[in-house]
Amino acid sequence: MIKNLNEGQGPSNEEGQQITVVKGIDLINLVKQEPEPKFLWKGIPEGSIGLITGVAKTGKTTFAENLAISISVGRKEFFGFKIDGGPRKVLFVNLEESYRLRSRRNQKQISRLNQDELELFSENYFSTPVDFPEFINTDDDWNTLREYIIASKAEIIFIDSLTHMFSGKIEDSAPSRKFIENFTEKLSVLNKTIIIVHHNTKGNDRPIDQDSIAGSRVILQFFQYAWGLANIPTSKGGNYLCMLNNKFIEKEDTKALLYKMSADGWVEYI
Repeated sequence: MIKNLNEGQGPSNEEGQQITVVKGIDLINLVKQEPEPKFLWKGIPEGSIGLITGVAKTGKTTFAENLAISISVGRKEFFGFKIDGGPRKVLFVNLEESYRLRSRRNQKQISRLNQDELELFSENYFSTPVDFPEFINTDDDWNTLREYIIASKAEIIFIDSLTHMFSGKIEDSAPSRKFIENFTEKLSVLNKTIIIVHHNTKGNDRPIDQDSIAGSRVILQFFQYAWGLANIPTSKGGNYLCMLNNKFIEKEDTKALLYKMSADGWVEYI
């Protein structure tokens, strides 16, 4: 923290402002006074930012929608893991699909809900309008996204996908830093839980890990966790979900959770 010099004597910078050096113990005592963060779902604390990733046709968007719907209607668990603190307002920003595609899939998905859950879904699950930007490139686009999130009053935000928020080659560090600057300035300051759907690099000939995620190291270091969906490259086939990285809990990097896709648009843990 920097104070004006006339507030007290001490070390100063070239502009004549006093510099206050912060002790680690002071920050420890400060955080003791703050409530412990709740884990919204497995490895996803409130207020965090992270990824749901996978190669094409592995059900990334469907998985994200299932989690969003489950949170919005107050279900106690999803995919075998506890959901804490529902029901909550959720906003799902789909930049990749038309409203017809996503709404028809959502129509199938909510057929599983009971009457009470349907009422909660109607109240708590928000989407984006027909004319919403398809790409978030310009400063105006970022402001549109930011203002829509604020207007929704949603606590948890899902965005599909990261590539529609990115200008340039995602493997390059310079555009990656620009993306992080925009994201931090426009979205991170809102203190929402933000979950972004993203793509893995092509290929499915080995178990996925964090190196499978598309993008430069700058991008990967920015996000706090990543869940990955993949195909099983054997004659029997199938799909699995695994934790690729997590800054909050110990990574279960030897554990794969098998799943299948249902006809009514749900990813089922098997």
